[in-house]
Amino acid sequence: MTGTVLGCAGLGVPTAALAQQAPPPVAAQGRVVAFSIPAQPMPAAIDAFIRQSGWQVGYSSRIADGLRSTAVAGALAPAQALRTILAGSGINVRITGANTATLVANSVTTGALPDGAISLETINVSGDAQNPFGHVDGYVATRSSSGTKTDTPLIRTPQTVNIVTSDQIRDQGAQTLGDAVQYTPGVIVQEGFNRTDDPFILRGFDVRTNPGVMYRDGLKVPLPHYSVAAEPFGIERVEIFKGPASVLFGQAAPGGVVNTITKRPTGTRFGEVNLTYGSQERKQASFDVGGPLDPAGTWKYRVTGLARDSGTMIDFVPDDRYYVAPALTWSPNADTELTLLASHMVNKTINNAGYPFSGTVAPNPNGRIGTNLFTGEPGWSKWDQSVSTIGYQFSHRFNDVFQFRQNVLAGTSKTKINHAYTWSWVPGSNQSLLERGAYNRTDDAWGVSVDNQLQAKFNTGPVAHSVLVGLDYTKASLERLQFAGYNNLRPLNPFAPVYGSAVVIPTRPDTHTLERRDQIGLYAQDQITIDEKWVLLLGGRYDMARADTTNRLTGLVTKTDDNAFTGRVGLVYLFDNGLAPYVSYSTSFQPQSGTTSPARGTRPFEPTTGQQWEAGVKYQPLGWNGMLTASVFEITRQNVPTVDPNNPSFNIQEGEIRARGVELSAVAHLTESLKVVGAYTYTDAEVTRSNGADRGRTPAAVPRNAAALWLDYAFRTGLLQGLKIGGGVRYIGKTLDTTNAYEVPAYTLADATIEYDFGARNPALRGVSLAVTAKNLFDRKYVSSCTYACFYGDRRSVYGTLSYKW
Repeated sequence: MTGTVLGCAGLGVPTAALAQQAPPPVAAQGRVVAFSIPAQPMPAAIDAFIRQSGWQVGYSSRIADGLRSTAVAGALAPAQALRTILAGSGINVRITGANTATLVANSVTTGALPDGAISLETINVSGDAQNPFGHVDGYVATRSSSGTKTDTPLIRTPQTVNIVTSDQIRDQGAQTLGDAVQYTPGVIVQEGFNRTDDPFILRGFDVRTNPGVMYRDGLKVPLPHYSVAAEPFGIERVEIFKGPASVLFGQAAPGGVVNTITKRPTGTRFGEVNLTYGSQERKQASFDVGGPLDPAGTWKYRVTGLARDSGTMIDFVPDDRYYVAPALTWSPNADTELTLLASHMVNKTINNAGYPFSGTVAPNPNGRIGTNLFTGEPGWSKWDQSVSTIGYQFSHRFNDVFQFRQNVLAGTSKTKINHAYTWSWVPGSNQSLLERGAYNRTDDAWGVSVDNQLQAKFNTGPVAHSVLVGLDYTKASLERLQFAGYNNLRPLNPFAPVYGSAVVIPTRPDTHTLERRDQIGLYAQDQITIDEKWVLLLGGRYDMARADTTNRLTGLVTKTDDNAFTGRVGLVYLFDNGLAPYVSYSTSFQPQSGTTSPARGTRPFEPTTGQQWEAGVKYQPLGWNGMLTASVFEITRQNVPTVDPNNPSFNIQEGEIRARGVELSAVAHLTESLKVVGAYTYTDAEVTRSNGADRGRTPAAVPRNAAALWLDYAFRTGLLQGLKIGGGVRYIGKTLDTTNAYEVPAYTLADATIEYDFGARNPALRGVSLAVTAKNLFDRKYVSSCTYACFYGDRRSVYGTLSYKW
């Protein structure tokens, strides 16, 4: 066989195999789409065809360079439109699936191979032919499933969706999910140093509220928020959907949701192993292997794993982890696919509960509290956690109109905690001794999420529809057993700590509860495309959410039963030059625990509600790989609990919080060698209604200004060939604590990376590379935020990773 045959990314089978398949059914080839593509340079015309048709097109850029397309306009079958674009160019079209094609020059289709396949030159997949669940080469993702629950180009989604790819995660050396999103606008990592969960603020609102709003592969993780901390090495991409998302995902905070996409099998055989050593004596080994299990690619697998033994910036606090995530895909034909996804993670660390205001952001007569201070007891304090998940993603296309998908995620977690906490200065100690208490706690949780979707694509005259109807269900349970004491260990001097205090834990529990939640939601959505210029998005959802909490110490059962309707409407206009202005309105709801006073009938609280107006413009430039977004937004959250003026011991739902702001985002490959990520956020957040002293205050830890810039440059030729360098700067403006009494100063941090590919100049070392990454390069000591306490940000960390890929 002559020539090079490569598989098209996202098609899942080798190109040679595709060339031997029978043409797709007539219905698949005959679906009519309204096209409007003027004559222009051929690569730009092909990109426009991909955007307007949703097809995947593989081709070598060499065969399209210097050519101009033929204009195409009107309602045509995609295959016919593609052939019209290429008319007279000398490029042939090979239809390889229901919505896939390969382009080859005439000169490479003249030789018949013994097995009947066609010898092709190297094929690259056009940028917009990305799989929303697959790998992205570089930083620029152009498609997502988070914004619509369908495979939709970002430029057609009338709401902000920011995506961090696995290449960006790797280049920036992210060790936590918080690290991975620090160059994303509108996202604040709330508590600085933290290894027990992922504490995010999105557009001024905390996402860590019950029930949690962390998602994996489009499904709510049915476990407590501290049981869903993500392992960055196992993530293909992080998708952050800004603003109310209840119309898609049910009960959720108004700021948005974070959806991590798991690494999954591919049609290309690959493997890598990595060894990491660095700051705080971090020792880590990781691997990622996968590929087809049979020649036809019907079965594919992937296994990702990691083991880590590490200290942290805080004395006696480990960051140890074991993680493994196997995956298996079965694709019996082009219309059916089943992917099994599982994971098991064991974490050993200790919770960081923060430090007093005095000695961090406020003066203390004894000096400044050290960033390495441990407030617990060595040998007793612990956070031991085991989390397991299993699920699947199934899809079947009945014909060119209907497709059914079912996604399932089940999980279980067990967390054992020994925690020592501080709360105030010992009277008369001149702020040199902290009162301490301690508890031990065991949390057992399990849950399951199921999402059923039926999608239909069809036309009504010149109007194209993509209709989605769905039914999802989540059930979760959490049992908590806690033994807490007060002043049950010696006070601690934070300026000269002495450990070894006896910890006296009561023999009777103070808390033993069983909390059960379930939610069922029915939703519908229509993405309406008019004249291939206007995209109207309409969506609505009705939810029924129930919860009951049993106090096993008293037998008291508290129940809530909430129903809510949420919706969304959005409009996008697509200019031929890649500009897409948009406007949208969306709503959310989130159940609240608690009740009114007996004088008001002891009624359970109603859910909080949220609304967002957003307007902006997205720009996907023609001719180079990039995505730029500018947006303005206003989010209002109502039914927030506030003090009951008739009975200050209880709350009443008369509070309101508003956040409005501006977000700017740029992710681009400026050249083949230079990649850039830029972000700016302005957020004006305020408690606009309250019966308490917090009216008019700024919510804690929300900066008014934040900005970030990252550059990555790879040397392709010359003496430095194989070398890649990168660096970034992050700025977080000043913030306030919960009472607005203390101001946390603004801070600026620098990050850097350098990597060398030994195989670039020595073929014998192909696949071997060494990377060194540094976070907080200049070791800035800073307070990240203050809420009920103050939290230091991560000190400088430097890690070296030796990798071998094949």
